[in-house]
Amino acid sequence: MPPQYAVSPSLTPRPLHPPKAQSETDPTANPSGHPYLTAAGLSVLGTVWLFRHMRNAIRDNDLYQKNNHPLYVTTERSGGGV
Repeated sequence: MPPQYAVSPSLTPRPLHPPKAQSETDPTANPSGHPYLTAAGLSVLGTVWLFRHMRNAIRDNDLYQKNNHPLYVTTERSGGGV
């Protein structure tokens, strides 16, 4: 026996909004959906890379001078001076 409706099946309420696509509900499906998070992540990575690059450049320069100049004295870089 078919189900009984108080109103006809064609008059049943419809959802107000159509269902969202998978990319709208799953943030990993569309990585460009978070531009500020992406920009912040790239900024952090760039800053970390810059500090590591400068640290290695100073260290490499210090080692080069120490190994190639017999009277080399390591300088203190705190800025305090004498």
